[in-house]
Amino acid sequence: MFFYALANIATAFFSDFSILGTLRFLSGLPHGIYFGLATLVAASMVKMNERSKAVGSVMLGLTTATVLGAPGATWIGQIVGWQIAFILVGALSLLCCLLIGVFLPAVLNAQKTSPLRELCALKQKQVWFLLVMVSVGASGLFSVFTYIKSTLMHISGVSLDWVPFIMPLVGLGMVVGNLLGPKLAVKIGISPLIFFSMLWSTFVFFVFFFLSHAPLTAALGCFLVGTSFAAMPSIQTKIMNVAFHGQILAGALMQSAFNIANALGAESGAWVLKLGYSYEYTAVLGGGILTLCGLLIFCFLWYMEKRN
Repeated sequence: MFFYALANIATAFFSDFSILGTLRFLSGLPHGIYFGLATLVAASMVKMNERSKAVGSVMLGLTTATVLGAPGATWIGQIVGWQIAFILVGALSLLCCLLIGVFLPAVLNAQKTSPLRELCALKQKQVWFLLVMVSVGASGLFSVFTYIKSTLMHISGVSLDWVPFIMPLVGLGMVVGNLLGPKLAVKIGISPLIFFSMLWSTFVFFVFFFLSHAPLTAALGCFLVGTSFAAMPSIQTKIMNVAFHGQILAGALMQSAFNIANALGAESGAWVLKLGYSYEYTAVLGGGILTLCGLLIFCFLWYMEKRN
């Protein structure tokens, strides 16, 4: 987090594009290890059956940032300049470092680890299945989200002035999904929750195709798209459960899988448009089909787990 803070503050003092690009790359490096460790620490502080709720509390920060942080930073940047926005992000990160040192309790049950010990996670077939599932399945969400602004403007008929007011509905849906998903996982189990959440996501993306043709229904569709985030805390919990002594590496690799999904989703949406389809088809040919593929991969993993 301290490295992330310094990289963001340094960004404010350069205007050269190549230097800015390098600093943005550096600021993204701690992402995987930070969320991997944060979810592991949160999970270690609660009972085994409440791990999903603990991981969900960490993910709640990410979803809240989608609703408040991103629009807030954009608004500040437009008023007082983008440099101030980066400095504020860096200052908040430094505050976070302080709060971690003051309030985060020592994890008494934590086992000593090493890079070689962490590599044992790569021996687990379940870890690889989950990473592939996320890389493919989560790309459906990014296929929709990447082009959702263009869908609202060109298909729904929403004016540019109203787009910033509708986009946060996606983040609000993420918050709701993030709150409900872990609670349901405690009641029905992690694997059933992942299955039904991905099934719901597939349904939502296909429905968004029809909802996107009018402003009000498109706004509802944006909220529903956000709820597809419900499975993410449980997926993060599951990979920690099956990684044994390589939980830190597995958690970090999961964040890498999400980034792969981001790139794959955006690229799949681009191919949909290159084939001559309009923006709403990114929800079906990109979002729906990719999420369905991820669901099928998980079903195969679940079947193997039950058989063994």
